[in-house]
Amino acid sequence: MIVTLRRRTAFGRPARRWKPLTSGQGVDARWNDDLRPQAYPSAFASYRGDWVAGGNFTSAGGQPISGVARWSGTTWESIGAGVDGTVSAVATIGDRLYVAGAFTHAGGQPSNGIAAWDGSAWTSFGERFSGNVETFASYQNELFVAGPFFYNGTNQTPNVAHWTGQRWEGTPFPPYGGAIHDLVVYDGRLLAGGDFNWNGRRSISSVAEWTGTEWASFHDQPIRHVQHLRIVNGALYALGSTLPDGKIHLVRWSGSTWTLVGNAPDVAVHDVTWYNGELVVATSWNE
Repeated sequence: MIVTLRRRTAFGRPARRWKPLTSGQGVDARWNDDLRPQAYPSAFASYRGDWVAGGNFTSAGGQPISGVARWSGTTWESIGAGVDGTVSAVATIGDRLYVAGAFTHAGGQPSNGIAAWDGSAWTSFGERFSGNVETFASYQNELFVAGPFFYNGTNQTPNVAHWTGQRWEGTPFPPYGGAIHDLVVYDGRLLAGGDFNWNGRRSISSVAEWTGTEWASFHDQPIRHVQHLRIVNGALYALGSTLPDGKIHLVRWSGSTWTLVGNAPDVAVHDVTWYNGELVVATSWNE
């Protein structure tokens, strides 16, 4: 079930009551075996006024809808003929909705796991990546994707790739030693966050910047294992492991350093957004 939490601040005050975001049935799955995990939405985007969820579900609102669905305000709906498998990334770029995942068809046509919806039809492009695509970004009129992959088809594209108009290509000196989990464009720069620690010739830890010729360090990093990078109300935030406790926390870029947000060090933060003029986070409490 998808729920919203109404609370005044991210930390330090009791949460108000959770309530369902959508009426009726949410998203679910009906597997042919008992081995696959419980279904849930794991990627979200806003597209043309509708809220879009992607995940490993096979039904939404009681209807057979696989991988990606939109909430119109009253019901869950399929997006065209949809996709036929799990969706791991969703993004709105320009006038298109992009999705990536383990599906083999989009709009009823063969697909290699990346497709775009233009409001009337699905278009698939490129060969299949060797691992999950976790994030999209548009930078200098190019589409970038990133995640724990090494190949696109037979072409080496370790962790990050960009679309040339005909195929996916890797970037010189990409982040290695761990996956990229997120891409954002901040202050005119393309940034990557993840578990990496070098680019093949020099150390780059957790947050890196694309210079056009290589991925370089984005200043000194007191954080590791960055799960998300977010632009919230114009500010850059990261969710990563911080010292001294090594737990996942929310930190904000001041322009010269990363600073911890909030006064509760035992809170693990999983995502952050801006809603109704306030910073809102998804958290879990460590016993």
